[in-house]
Amino acid sequence: MAKSRRDTADYYTLLARKEGYPARSVYKLEEIQQRHKIIKPKDRVLDIGAALVLGLCIPTVN
Repeated sequence: MAKSRRDTADYYTLLARKEGYPARSVYKLEEIQQRHKIIKPKDRVLDIGAALVLGLCIPTVN
């Protein structure tokens, strides 16, 4: 039985698992990209240990 909120998976954690992402933060990155367009086509993206970033960026920069 869960003792605190940290012990239970929220909606985005469950969704990330279902979609095969390693973390729920991919949805925040996606939201930032939609609002601010920080990554543009043909941009170069350096991924330093956060593989989920590449999963979001590859469709954008191609």
